[in-house]
Amino acid sequence: MTLTAGGRSAQPSPDVPNAPDCQHCGTDQYLIVEEFTPLRLLPDGQRVPANASYSCSRCGSFSGHEVPDSWTPVGWFWYA
Repeated sequence: MTLTAGGRSAQPSPDVPNAPDCQHCGTDQYLIVEEFTPLRLLPDGQRVPANASYSCSRCGSFSGHEVPDSWTPVGWFWYA
């Protein structure tokens, strides 16, 4: 399933710094989110930042990094 971070825009989302986008293609339009872990707060108060790994279905590149706490893949939900 192809998921985008910025509403299938043709440009990276400048209003969400560090949001996933393809560095080669310059857009989030072709991203396939492989793995996403939301922000977690551990019982001891330690903060574990949100992370995503993704590939680009257009050029085949792969990347992964910390993402903004408010970012989630389109259509994503957490199983409770």
